[in-house]
Amino acid sequence: MRSYAVVLLWFVFGLCASGVWAQGEGDWCDDGMVGGFDDGREAYHVQVEGGFAYVLEFGEGVRFFDVSDPMDAVEVGFFEAMERPMWHTVEAGTLYVVSILGIEIVDVSDPSSPVLLGVYEDFRLGLRRAQLLDGVLYVTDFEHGLSIYDVSEPGVPSSILVLDGLNTGRDHIAFGDRLYFQSWDGMELLDMSDPGNPVKIGDVSDFWLWDDSEIRSDLLYQVETRSFPWSVVVTELCVYDITDLLSPVLIGSCEIPVHPVEMIVSGSMVSMLNDGGLVQVDVSDPADPVVVGNLGIAYGKGFDIAGGGGLGFVADGSGVGVYDVSVPTTAEVGSVPTADRAWSVDVEGSRAFVADMAGGLLVVDVSDPGGASVVGSAFTDGFAVDLRVVESEVYVAGGYNGLQIFDVSGGGDPVMVGGFDTPRYANDVVVSGQIAYVADEHSLQMIDVGDPSNPVFAGEFVGGVASVFVEGTTAYVVEIGAGLRILDVADPANPVLIGSYLPTWFGAGLNTAGIEKAGDYVYIVGSGSSLQVIDVGDTSLPALVGEVEFLDLNHGISFDGDRLFVTGDRLGIQEYGVDGLGGVELVASYLPTRGANDVDVVGGIAYIAEGSGGGLLIVDVGDCGVCVADLTGDGVLDFFDISAFLTAFGLQDPLADFSGDGSFDFFDISAFLVSFGAGCP
Repeated sequence: MRSYAVVLLWFVFGLCASGVWAQGEGDWCDDGMVGGFDDGREAYHVQVEGGFAYVLEFGEGVRFFDVSDPMDAVEVGFFEAMERPMWHTVEAGTLYVVSILGIEIVDVSDPSSPVLLGVYEDFRLGLRRAQLLDGVLYVTDFEHGLSIYDVSEPGVPSSILVLDGLNTGRDHIAFGDRLYFQSWDGMELLDMSDPGNPVKIGDVSDFWLWDDSEIRSDLLYQVETRSFPWSVVVTELCVYDITDLLSPVLIGSCEIPVHPVEMIVSGSMVSMLNDGGLVQVDVSDPADPVVVGNLGIAYGKGFDIAGGGGLGFVADGSGVGVYDVSVPTTAEVGSVPTADRAWSVDVEGSRAFVADMAGGLLVVDVSDPGGASVVGSAFTDGFAVDLRVVESEVYVAGGYNGLQIFDVSGGGDPVMVGGFDTPRYANDVVVSGQIAYVADEHSLQMIDVGDPSNPVFAGEFVGGVASVFVEGTTAYVVEIGAGLRILDVADPANPVLIGSYLPTWFGAGLNTAGIEKAGDYVYIVGSGSSLQVIDVGDTSLPALVGEVEFLDLNHGISFDGDRLFVTGDRLGIQEYGVDGLGGVELVASYLPTRGANDVDVVGGIAYIAEGSGGGLLIVDVGDCGVCVADLTGDGVLDFFDISAFLTAFGLQDPLADFSGDGSFDFFDISAFLVSFGAGCP
């Protein structure tokens, strides 16, 4: 084995001489990240002040990091809070922490030696917003309404007033000596010139309930969420002229991804973080706000902007990522609105076929993604839930109307040529050979479509099915409440159950799921909390070998070569690198405006069926790829990766089995060298 290592070192010298050292680059995956630090806990909020990042850890306290060099952040101190800290801010060397047990004030002029100055105990469980203004701390929570504290003398914080009558507190925003207070009953404007004696000026008209808001001069920037029929939820950034504080005038708005957890107005840019990304809106013209940036950042909890607006510090649940936000970027290249909820998409050649629920079947010309347009459509009986394109036919899973088959050879509107009414609700369809496999809430329906104009029942496997994947004579089925079921369907009239696996998050209510297979592994997502990777090399004994947890409702899953894409309501589309051994690694993500129900990726272009009337979204996802030779995970190929390979190779660690054959020999060294020489994508 030593001789192999000598050979590797000779190749290394050759690579050094030729200057082959690569650093990760990309298109949609180049999300501007310039650094970060992982504190190993749940980072919940972050504020940057004077070259230090103050990171609130849910349930623990606040950690202090020197971020003068964002690429090399260093922890310098920690303050342990009383219990479950939920908000913090730093002002003039003083840290204010609000937890469910009250308020703590800390001197952090020397972050390495924090000193507790004062405590005010006050139990609060439903904290919604805290705001520090001129020595007065305003706190809104569901239990108390609005509470006001005097913190001008940090050593002796005191309560000024609790507005008991406002016991349905939802949010507030204080500015100058005025305060907008939001309850579930409406909006009020209060005069706070004497915080101990607020005076109601009047009720505020024409306001929706807001998720977050900021005021700059006479402009109010507000995030509003509205619900409409068909479960359509629209979230917008609204800009109001508040010259008349009691009658704000809406002057501009634009749609944004749903439910931001925090918003910051910096110059002419509004940045909003939610569970799936950081959205940036140009408000240089308040009457015409425009989304100009959209970074996929999984599990965003809180953020702050520092460095003159050039750096964004994002608490992402496990640590803090530092992003260059000076030049907002988005990967979107085109979009086509649809009549209803685009639910599934399949791309063949220069056409995308979209199942648009009540909007039927749409045919979209995507030969020029930036100028994509609808070139044909057909109404389906009931909902168009899922579809598959096979040569000149499109097979549609039509909900309560079963399977419907359309001829699309003419290039214009699809023509219905046949159909088959399944027992209940058709969720999914795939076609293999001359059999259409329909995932129905009653059973897996197998239908002979050798003559598309006369589909004939061929067999069934009873059990409510959410989705199906077929390879040869084996069907991999996601059964409602029962998980993965593997069937031998060589004889459709007599399907045989040969293997089962039940993910822990599967429940009886699951009715949407996605399933794909590559090699010996099946990949499943659904209305659960993770991407599951199941080894089906032995179909009689499927076993879980990999899992990626996330908090989302997921519907679609698609392979583009060895790149795996997953769609979600809140996290948009996420790309995972697949190593062929059951391992998956998050590479990049993108957050559409209205979530994502399904995705088909062809040639580096992602075609996304957006939810809630969003239509078809087209995104350039490039080839992010996984830099498999980057064993240290720092995005750079250098001697440290070579050292890591040599160490793993000597220990016969699977990390060094680059050929994937289970042995450790020259072929692994050769494969590593090829990957190393190719550089990071």
